[in-house]
Amino acid sequence: MAKQMNTRKPVSAKTKGLICLLILCVLTVAVSVLALGGWRSGENGMNMLLPWVPTKPAEWPQSLPLSRTLDGGAYTDYTVELAEGETLESVMKAINVHLDGVSETDHAVTALDDSTIRLSVRKMDEDRLSFVRGLAQLKGQLTFSTSSGASVLTEKDMDKGVLGVNTAQTAYVYRFTLTEEGVQKVTDAGTSFLYAALDGDQIGYGSVSDNTLTLNFSNSNYITYLSLAQESGAVYSTMTLKGMGDVPATGSVAKTVVFFIGAALILCALVYLCLARKLTGLAGAWTIWCAVLLGLFFVAALVVPSVYALNVGCLIAVLLGILLAVYTAVTRADAISANITEGLSPKQASRLGFKASMKPVWIVHGAAIVLALILMIFPAAKSTGYTLAAMVCGSAITVVLMRAFQGCFTAIAGKASLFGKTK
Repeated sequence: MAKQMNTRKPVSAKTKGLICLLILCVLTVAVSVLALGGWRSGENGMNMLLPWVPTKPAEWPQSLPLSRTLDGGAYTDYTVELAEGETLESVMKAINVHLDGVSETDHAVTALDDSTIRLSVRKMDEDRLSFVRGLAQLKGQLTFSTSSGASVLTEKDMDKGVLGVNTAQTAYVYRFTLTEEGVQKVTDAGTSFLYAALDGDQIGYGSVSDNTLTLNFSNSNYITYLSLAQESGAVYSTMTLKGMGDVPATGSVAKTVVFFIGAALILCALVYLCLARKLTGLAGAWTIWCAVLLGLFFVAALVVPSVYALNVGCLIAVLLGILLAVYTAVTRADAISANITEGLSPKQASRLGFKASMKPVWIVHGAAIVLALILMIFPAAKSTGYTLAAMVCGSAITVVLMRAFQGCFTAIAGKASLFGKTK
């Protein structure tokens, strides 16, 4: 019996390069469509992915919320009926503590007259705005009652509490040291088990041992409220909603300037790379776009949940991230082009060019991440540091993509003049 011969031809390097290039193109287009337009699915579009790359300076993506200065906000006026011993300044201080405690640092509390306070906050969705307004009116009055509803203790009967965990380390607790009068009240009540309420809403239960009251939370979400109340102290003045409206953006021009500078950086890099460095430049320009997509995705997914709104410093950090991606692509493309001019083949030129440019590229990335870490130390610059770190990570991750793009091009086309200027 004759031996069966395998006549199937192996897939050529050019074909492999075309297939890989097509896959990379499809992936880039798909991610770009999501980044620029978002995506909805499910019944009535309930599942939603918000776009995260701005396309117009006046219509910033909802996933990248901006500060009051850049994008305006909303104000709420309250009429304040002062309690004995309290001033408008002490009430305003409590509101500031409440909002700072949930990282809503972009706000302003001002006195319009002797009995009116205005709270100005950034632009946000209605649920968050309702939550913030509720925090502004939080009094932080803590009371402990028996099962029959008889009041036993208030925050006046205890010293400031200390946050900790229970003995099983499964839940948070607050431990208060009772005053002598507080200990006597518990003794007179004839019970060491008490129900706790914050501004009238039950939040857990407390148990008294000697002069220590341990507050156990029935819902860990209330820990935020109690922490805020403990930091600001109880307020006895009454705040009544008077009116509300919109706050104009006083620095929206900065948003526009940053948008056009970023667009100009990307466009100029695209023109220079594609005209002067040809296919190598196209690989670099492609990498820059991927770095922008990934960097802004990190900002939307990781930075925004921590800082809630981006300020001017954050937008400058985005520009620095784009500049870093441009520097990386141009440095590597120039190194490869220099090897092409020396007469090397596209594959050899690419291999040596990537190797020669590795040190300066990673030194600049390292310097940028160090700068981001330093900025994170200072509260006023923390959001800027977070944003810069996100953009640096996006650029660093996409460094490998330029090798993939260039590898596809060198597999498809072996002519040196397509990758740069030859002798």
